[in-house]
Amino acid sequence: MARRRIEGYWTCSHCGTKGIGGLTKTCPKCGNPQSEGLKFDIKGGPKRYLDSEIAENYGKGADWVCAYCGSYNRYNQVSCRNCGGGKADSEKDYFGNEVTVTPKEDYNSEQYMSTEDDDLQEESYSYEAQQSLSPCKEETSDRVDLSYNPIERYDDKITSFFRSINLKSVLAVLGGAIAFVFIIMFLISIFTPQTYDATISDKSWERNVTIQELITFDESDWEVPVGGRVYDERQEVRDYEEIIVDYEIVEHEVPREEFDHYEYKYYDNGDGTFDEEEIAVYKTVYDIEYEKVPVYDEIPIYDTKYYYKIDRWRYARTEKASGTTDDPYWPQFQLANKERENGKSEVYTINFIANEKAYSKNVSYEEWQSYQLGEKVQITVVAGIVTEVSK
Repeated sequence: MARRRIEGYWTCSHCGTKGIGGLTKTCPKCGNPQSEGLKFDIKGGPKRYLDSEIAENYGKGADWVCAYCGSYNRYNQVSCRNCGGGKADSEKDYFGNEVTVTPKEDYNSEQYMSTEDDDLQEESYSYEAQQSLSPCKEETSDRVDLSYNPIERYDDKITSFFRSINLKSVLAVLGGAIAFVFIIMFLISIFTPQTYDATISDKSWERNVTIQELITFDESDWEVPVGGRVYDERQEVRDYEEIIVDYEIVEHEVPREEFDHYEYKYYDNGDGTFDEEEIAVYKTVYDIEYEKVPVYDEIPIYDTKYYYKIDRWRYARTEKASGTTDDPYWPQFQLANKERENGKSEVYTINFIANEKAYSKNVSYEEWQSYQLGEKVQITVVAGIVTEVSK
């Protein structure tokens, strides 16, 4: 919402008269002008809104403080109306900001407060003046400063640099880097292929046969699978269907936003006026709505369920044979009634000794037969695993 401009109030620091209009630059009782340290407020009397023609002349810049007599002057006045002192000699304005001859349009020192409706809360307007950042004037001299030593200045900079370094942080980073390097080197050493001269110390083999047995199971389903032998049929609930049996009225709370009141923010323009911003505040209210909703009931759906017996093959056992001879064989066994073989597997292993360490590798039957006990070979090892064997 657009802001409206209102007149503020001030208190004379000389005679103590209160509630003086902000646009009145001199005290109507003692005649003294507005002076340094004055603060405008909005609590001195009723709200007085400025008409558009007057309002246009304000809010463009804060009053400046005369450097000679301390009086306040409009932003566009180039000389003090009280003593004639120039604006160019002034160092600060109402907000304590540095004064320039060209009036500023934007201000970063807006001060405001909030109230509700016409009930203005009693708050104190305190504005701490910001220190002016005007450059210092230094006396100049034609004399050369013989005490200046560029080498000492350079040494001081080096000393300051090393003092600024956090030794613990440097050591922590250095330690982390060293640990990272060691980890990388360790991984490289593990995964780099190594070739060793080795001796075949042992040969072993293992052969397995998996046995299944035929078992009769009792099962039930809505359909009979192939091989099933039905011994009973029953009507049972297979599913449920929802149907509408009635309607009921349900009450709902529906939220909506409703205007509640206005709150106001006031921005001090620093020239005896304030800008008032009206802010609408809303509250959440709930309306009751009614809805007709269906009431459902579940109706069972019946179907024929079959109970049957069926024969299925299941794992029974594994027959094993193993040894170290050069002639491996399959395990000897007899199948019982309703049993069958379901598969065979075989593993052939060669064991090595290299650098007083034991290694092993599973190989094919043909390769296993080609090696003999005590034979010298070369093995390639990666991460402790034999990857290649050569004679």
